[in-house]
Amino acid sequence: MAIAIVPFGVGGVVMNILNYAQHGLRDYSSFGIWLIAVGINGYGTIWNIMAALGLFRRSDSLDAPRHGIR
Repeated sequence: MAIAIVPFGVGGVVMNILNYAQHGLRDYSSFGIWLIAVGINGYGTIWNIMAALGLFRRSDSLDAPRHGIR
């Protein structure tokens, strides 16, 4: 998962910024839409980094049973 974050993060956040720097708003209907695109991709990249670092793991005592009833 950590390896996948690099191309997804680059493809989403960095490419939107580079496209804006090189071509302006040619590919976007407005600056607000461009800003939303960067924000959504940045938000997703942050959550993916947190997941790759294991920040969403539960402790053993809080794990719900996966199959059946205890």
